[in-house]
Amino acid sequence: RGRHEADRGRHEADRGRHEADRGRHEAELWNEDIRYMWFPMDPNSVSLG
Repeated sequence: RGRHEADRGRHEADRGRHEADRGRHEAELWNEDIRYMWFPMDPNSVSLG
């Protein structure tokens, strides 16, 4: 039972980190969209990976 509690705690930590990564990724996508809208001819905005 003790190990189960520890596993659940680690899972919660992983989920929190995942939420943070997703938020940062969405912010990066938003910044990409803004840069593309304002500078459509910018060669940096053409490289979409």
